[in-house]
Amino acid sequence: KEVPRARREIDFKIDTNVPQARVLVDGRHVGTTSAQDGNLVLRLVDGASLDISIQRDGFVAETRRVQVAEVPNFAQFRLRTSGPATPASGQELSKKGRNQLPAIFIALVAVAVLAAAGALIYTMWTKRTEVESDPASEATSSGTPVSFDRYRVQGVLGQGGVATIYRAIDATDGSAVALKVLDPKWMADPEMVQKFLAEASALEALHRLDQSAPIVRMHRSGREGDRINGCPFIALELLEGETIEQRLRRAGPFSELESAGIGAQVARALSLVHRAGIVHRDLTPDNIFLVPGEVRIGSRVVRGAPRVVVIDFGVARQEFLSRVTMDGSIAGKPPYMSPEQCSGARIDFRSDLYALGILLYAMATGRPPFDGKNPFEVMRAHQHSPVPALSGNYSVELRNLVAHLLEKDPTERPGAADLVAARLESRFEELWRVPVPS
Repeated sequence: KEVPRARREIDFKIDTNVPQARVLVDGRHVGTTSAQDGNLVLRLVDGASLDISIQRDGFVAETRRVQVAEVPNFAQFRLRTSGPATPASGQELSKKGRNQLPAIFIALVAVAVLAAAGALIYTMWTKRTEVESDPASEATSSGTPVSFDRYRVQGVLGQGGVATIYRAIDATDGSAVALKVLDPKWMADPEMVQKFLAEASALEALHRLDQSAPIVRMHRSGREGDRINGCPFIALELLEGETIEQRLRRAGPFSELESAGIGAQVARALSLVHRAGIVHRDLTPDNIFLVPGEVRIGSRVVRGAPRVVVIDFGVARQEFLSRVTMDGSIAGKPPYMSPEQCSGARIDFRSDLYALGILLYAMATGRPPFDGKNPFEVMRAHQHSPVPALSGNYSVELRNLVAHLLEKDPTERPGAADLVAARLESRFEELWRVPVPS
């Protein structure tokens, strides 16, 4: 007779944006989220399907069915603030209350009529004055603002789940900028606003360390109109060129010379990022811009080679590296996430080095080693599957470096980004000296 298999319990993190919120599992109160980070780690049965509810006064409660698993070993809840509570009563209206109903109804109708009249007057007034005024957030019929703060908006450059980036002109000096604006739907989420503004702090810290850093430059950041409740924005340098992702789609895999030169610059950028105590956590082909021009790679100044600019520090995390551990929350795109990111473990700079290995692999082959429609399967592959061999025309030196970067165990990867940069620069100079066959 078969003996039933014991049900295994695992650590499962409830990740919320609300500190000291009540957590219920299948209707039973099991704990309260941390006052520091809004998280709670529970011991739950692997494979169980549970109704998890997050509740706190002043927020709209959220309940949903969650599948407990090792990957991913967390569930995210983002509660919205609620309006003033409407007291509910199960009591029947008193006789006095019933007698007051007609008067209440008449009063409500009167309020509605006055509100409609007010709205009509306001609409007529705004229609009359819209030609005369130039509001800070005036929008075109397509929804693109005509102006924002002191910037004249010319069009949309890109749009994500959190922010929209516009091409804009600074009215004070006529310079062109890439204006990154937080989407209004996130304005009620203090955590998201804080994360958005933290990107500006990270960029400022990096350029204080090195003015010539291959990191996107920030001209200015703040809130629209300098109002305390104004929409947050970051004005960035406007880059001309294309991302690695766009280049791969346009022309396919890179040569080893190109990969070594670009990879060396990315590694130098990471070295600076890590010295500032920052982990990028989202190093992907669409976050690395290639600007045509002139660039120094190792001891050689190369004309016509793309200059690398690392962009989008929206999920970067700043900590003191002396503390060893970094924030362990899930952030990034699964094909470029490290095994420790996929498992929800704490991460450090070596997670970025793994992403650099994936980037070099994708530049050599046209795609990352683990790719697919199911993000959970991709994340499992990062943790447990061997990386397919890097074939093609790449040298043993570069193949070995990529394999070193893609070690599952972070302690087996290179010890620092500048060591990786030195190896890539050396390989670039070796290839540069080789004559091109006629």
